Amino acid sequence: KVRVGLAVMEATPFLVLFDADGNRRAELSAIEDGSGLGLYDADGTQRAGLSAEEGGPALGLHDADGTLRAGLSAKEEGPGLYLRDADGKDRAELVVVEKGAGIAREEGPALFLHDADGAPGAWLGVTDLGSGLFLHDADSIPQAALTVTEGGPSLRLLDAKGKTLFSAP
Repeated sequence: KVRVGLAVMEATPFLVLFDADGNRRAELSAIEDGSGLGLYDADGTQRAGLSAEEGGPALGLHDADGTLRAGLSAKEEGPGLYLRDADGKDRAELVVVEKGAGIAREEGPALFLHDADGAPGAWLGVTDLGSGLFLHDADSIPQAALTVTEGGPSLRLLDAKGKTLFSAP
């Protein structure tokens, strides 16, 4: 049986390793802006992937159905850990946002929690301005904010249109 294969598909070279039963178990590829390694189970389902691309390296872990469930990256905008549910929807993200990344107003660590639809539910973060906890409604609109900055602690409750219902101090 063939245990090693070399192929070129759509100008992308692949090196494929097969087990004794002829099942694909590993695949190394060279793409335009980097490289990738895929690891497969005995059923041929990708269970792990490692890539090194122009934007930074990433590791993906897949469940038995091949759905991406966890990812770890060191991208230009900052490192991150991403967790997804069985449907592949984002449920939790732990990131460190770097200055100038354009994905947040300030740099610093943040934890994002998403509902079953993948919409933002809560954000906890620390930035140069201070720290905060923001809770969102089903439409991803912030409804409660607890922040601590140089000016001291603050609590705000908002309605669905963002109007302040209560604040202290």
